[in-house]
Amino acid sequence: MQKKASGLIWVSFLLIGFVAILTGCVKPNVSMNNSSAIPISYFNVMNLSCDQDTSAVFFGGSSYPLLFPPGSFTKDYLKLVSGNFGIQFKNATTDSILAQLSATTYDSAGFYTLILYNNKKDSSYQANVIVDDYSNISTDSVAYYRFFNLSPDLDSVDFYIDNLKIQSTRTPADNFVTSSFNRFQPVNQGHHSWSVTYSGGNTNISGCSFDGVLQGGHAYTFFIEELHQKPENIYSLQVLEESL
Repeated sequence: MQKKASGLIWVSFLLIGFVAILTGCVKPNVSMNNSSAIPISYFNVMNLSCDQDTSAVFFGGSSYPLLFPPGSFTKDYLKLVSGNFGIQFKNATTDSILAQLSATTYDSAGFYTLILYNNKKDSSYQANVIVDDYSNISTDSVAYYRFFNLSPDLDSVDFYIDNLKIQSTRTPADNFVTSSFNRFQPVNQGHHSWSVTYSGGNTNISGCSFDGVLQGGHAYTFFIEELHQKPENIYSLQVLEESL
């Protein structure tokens, strides 16, 4: 019996060594591990580019196992190991880089929204990341919202709730310049109608309206989505809801 036990111990050592060799071959980049024992950062990913390029997202050189066609976005936060790393959007077909962000530190338990979009001036790809601050969301009796104009062809728009203008002259990607636009604002929970018009007038932009119930304690990101299609561009008002 003692000799058999000794043989099992040697087999165990060999297996541990083999696993260690395999582990050493894994590229030491950002881990997608969701273990609660590891510090985790949370990412929403939005491909709001207007063209037809499906994108892959690379965190620290490691590809996330989801592809993002134009107009797509995550409905729940992705969980990634916290750390210092760069981010790239690549064309999923050609592997060419569409846009990238330099390495920075993403905090443990930090919430971020990562956006690929088109530049207003030349329609080139741009990427940016927003820190999602939920510190002011403290009650279940109030809902919260924010609004992004990420359409490069809508130079200036106004945002309405229940036919009342609440934001005016919102220009493409202005939330990356004026950080206050990224903060969630309180609004009464319940049924509301939302719409977007061309600035300075009452003409609704086709497809840019929303009618529904906002729940207390939930955070809503409204954003204009644009897709380039013939014979004309298609606009829509989309909503990303977070339950905290």
